[in-house]
Amino acid sequence: MSDVPEQLFNALADRYAVEREVGAGGMASVYLAHDLKHERQVAVKVLHPELAAALGSDRFLREIKITANLNHPHILPLLDSGSVEEQPAAVPPYRRTAFLFYVMPYVSGGSLRQRLGHAGQLGVDEALRLTSQVASALDFARRRDVVHRDIKPENILLHEGEAMVADFGIALAVSAAGGERLTDTGLSLGTPEYMSPEQVAGERDIDSRSDVYSLACVLYELLAGSPPFTASTAQAVMARHVADPVPPITTVRPGVSAHVAQAISKALAKAPADRFDSAREFGDALASKLSSTHAVGPSLAVLPFANLSADPDNEYFSDGVTEEIINAVAKIPGLQVTARTSAFAFKSKDIDIREVAQKLGVSTVLEGSVRRAGHRIRITAQLINASDGYHIWSDRFDRELEDMFALQDEIAETIARRLTAELTPAGEGPSTKVNLEAYDAYLRARYQLNRFNVDSLEQAIVLYEEAIEKDPGFAHPYAGLAEVYTLQSIGFAILPSGETMPKAKANSEKALSLNPKLAEAHLARALVAMYYEWDYAATRSSLDRALELNPNFARAHMWNEFYWTYTQRDYENALAACESALQLDPLHPDLLDRLGTLHMLFGHFELAFEQFHRMLDADPNSTMAYLGMADAYCRMGDFDASIAAAEKAVKLGGRFFAIVGILGFIYGVHGDEEKARDILEELQERSRVGHISSFWLACVHAGLREYDTAFAMLELAREERDGSLLYLTFLPKCLGMHGHPRFDELARSIGLGHLLPVKNPT
Repeated sequence: MSDVPEQLFNALADRYAVEREVGAGGMASVYLAHDLKHERQVAVKVLHPELAAALGSDRFLREIKITANLNHPHILPLLDSGSVEEQPAAVPPYRRTAFLFYVMPYVSGGSLRQRLGHAGQLGVDEALRLTSQVASALDFARRRDVVHRDIKPENILLHEGEAMVADFGIALAVSAAGGERLTDTGLSLGTPEYMSPEQVAGERDIDSRSDVYSLACVLYELLAGSPPFTASTAQAVMARHVADPVPPITTVRPGVSAHVAQAISKALAKAPADRFDSAREFGDALASKLSSTHAVGPSLAVLPFANLSADPDNEYFSDGVTEEIINAVAKIPGLQVTARTSAFAFKSKDIDIREVAQKLGVSTVLEGSVRRAGHRIRITAQLINASDGYHIWSDRFDRELEDMFALQDEIAETIARRLTAELTPAGEGPSTKVNLEAYDAYLRARYQLNRFNVDSLEQAIVLYEEAIEKDPGFAHPYAGLAEVYTLQSIGFAILPSGETMPKAKANSEKALSLNPKLAEAHLARALVAMYYEWDYAATRSSLDRALELNPNFARAHMWNEFYWTYTQRDYENALAACESALQLDPLHPDLLDRLGTLHMLFGHFELAFEQFHRMLDADPNSTMAYLGMADAYCRMGDFDASIAAAEKAVKLGGRFFAIVGILGFIYGVHGDEEKARDILEELQERSRVGHISSFWLACVHAGLREYDTAFAMLELAREERDGSLLYLTFLPKCLGMHGHPRFDELARSIGLGHLLPVKNPT
């Protein structure tokens, strides 16, 4: 106890057993203590006397309470705060000072400074990941008018590998107290190596762009081993922040991609107006570039090939050829390929190739055109270096349409050779020849599938069946049929699982028998196992095989997230799968929604709302963003906000029954029985003329506390093998079904008993 002030030790003895000093900085000393009430280790931070005197006890304690509401996964929470007045008799009361302290969890993983002390530099991916987490925390604080003002490696702690930002308490109290009082003491808030130019200049109106600058300094140090500016004195360091240009990060860490270097340079601009407007924008820029570092190898986006055929109705054909080329190049080992949805977001848009590549996070772009005339096809293709816009390779291919598979492989092999990658044997079809009429019908079916509405799915089925009729040995349309039947059951749920899923199973198995190396067939089989058979071991096996055959298969990564979320309740693996899918398809709205939903289901509500707001920034009419917010508010117990968001989702979503059902049970748990019953009657009436999932009817009954009927509907859903039952254990607990014996029996009957909480024996 020799290094602990006796006055502090005695004053806190009834709450905390203060053990020893574990660190000291320019503002405070840190003590390890034992929380006697909660039996846990905590860190007690005690402000230095001169800072405490400048702030004043009342102001400090009043302002620091606001930090207790900064609840975010990457912000170290405030547990307690207070003041301890010095009591020595020899000091008159008017000259006594006070110990100002606040209490945080003790993080045994150490700080980012300690991590740097051991490693010197961090790997690029780890540095970007940690920086993006800190950016998320800073943006959360910004939206509550809190600026940290002292971001540095010492204030970023590591808890199980995750970044936790500390010391928001001092920042808020100091900013509230006013800079002039602090200046009078000779102190300044900030650390020279990480201070923004406006901090150095002593400007009073410091906003969140200062934190962006400091965070960029930290990232620079993580990558380079030292911050952007160093000198023999603090004054010299601060002068360099104001006057000197920032050395490009690539001069000291060549492995950093040009795009990441550009983001760092923008964040380190001298003028705040030239930086990112928020830490969120900086984090987004870094997150979208995780795939752009040399460490993960070359990356490619195949943009939609232009249709130069005389018949404009051949648009489906040029789109289909583009998609098939994407599938072919996706099998090149070491090459990351952007998925179709994100690539096609730039169709018919006059955007510079370099801007497209930056948005997609790729180093190369393939563009071209398709001209079809009878049984002949001409494809022109150009491979472009995204960093400078120069062509790496261009060529023209004139072929018979029957040679399409061979042509796709030839294009892929040429790209692989030019990107110095090794081509995997294609293994896509039973031969390099394809029946022309079957292939044409297959491309038309893919075109309809990608339109993704109720009518287009029906048209896709007709066209896939036509392709099979023309060539029964063609594996692809069988896999396509399996996908459509599955989507009809678990996506739109317009048909009962008992009608569609046996067809999905039969077609996926037929595709596998014709071509065991078709990744799409293995994915279709995985979905049947997960949603219909409730065989999660078979699901895992089929997903693994699909991803082994095609590591760039974004849809397989997406469904892999569903597996880890709903059948294993494994947040870390689910998040990794979701991020893998987004890396390949960064603009896909379903994947953006899944990221928000994933955070929400595991209780990370602030991260969820951040993601849903990003979706609304991109599309103010995003039904899924409003639905996700409604679900999150419901789980948080804010039913007024939940109803408002759900009503907006229903308005935008055309009264789709699942969305209407969610609004119905929210009305129920909120106590608005009349509106809940109106929705229940609507769904029951609609069930007389079309399929309405028993699962959602059960939820509305549960919201009305009609549990016997609710469980009867869920048991009917089990008999119908309703795919929605996979989501059973993640139903909001406000519905009141969790823990009921019938609920537990249902979960066990569909193989989810391992997700039920363990009950203590009585």
